[in-house]
Amino acid sequence: MTITGHARRPGHAGSDGWASPAPPAWGWKIPGGGRAAHVTAAPEYQGTTSQLCGLFPFLAGSGAPVVGTPVGRHQLTGEVACLDPLAWLRAGLTVNPGQFVLGQPGTGKSTLVKRQITGAVAAGTRVLVLGDTKPDYTMLTEHLGGQVIRIGRGLDRINPLDAGPLGAALRRMSGPDAQALRWEVRSRRLSLLMALCTLVRGTAITNAEEVILGRAIDLLVERSPATQPTIADVLDVLEKGPDTVRGSARPATSC
Repeated sequence: MTITGHARRPGHAGSDGWASPAPPAWGWKIPGGGRAAHVTAAPEYQGTTSQLCGLFPFLAGSGAPVVGTPVGRHQLTGEVACLDPLAWLRAGLTVNPGQFVLGQPGTGKSTLVKRQITGAVAAGTRVLVLGDTKPDYTMLTEHLGGQVIRIGRGLDRINPLDAGPLGAALRRMSGPDAQALRWEVRSRRLSLLMALCTLVRGTAITNAEEVILGRAIDLLVERSPATQPTIADVLDVLEKGPDTVRGSARPATSC
């Protein structure tokens, strides 16, 4: 006995239990098979969701706003996907620009952050990388014209008494606001200086020592208002012991 039939692809089961084959792109080459010698490409039209919702109600947007740094394309819609919390904050799309990048090693975390940094710099944002142990961002910082500070013995140094942007703002201000900002800068300098002294010495700074350190900082600012004082300058003042500093160390007496 001979059984004849035709092959059927697995996964396309018919009513008899056998898998039926899929037709070719141009149809079956048999009478009534719907074969076409040439299939003309259908015309394509493009419109917005508001315009085409009645014609085809199954449209959906990409969801993410096209604001910020482009990082790729949407896997389903092909639209440009952007990831920039700072740009979203400026656009009023979010209230918290915080971001946490988590992933397995080698999956592109640093690449993603580098792209975001490049886009942020292009948009006028000042980026600070507070620690680069690998390093991951040193070459990018140098390429973008930024400053790389290498901390260590014999390397670059940081001045903890530098007023930074507050000093630049203070030079443009006057009146009560300038005086308030001037006291804020003094307080920050004194707090950092006391913290460093405490770490090195291993004991807390006394009230009298705090007064002396504060007077030394004031004296340096009075001598050279446009120059940022350093710890070496403070040590030099303490070693020379001018009368103004000595006077601040004496306890107040009353008659």
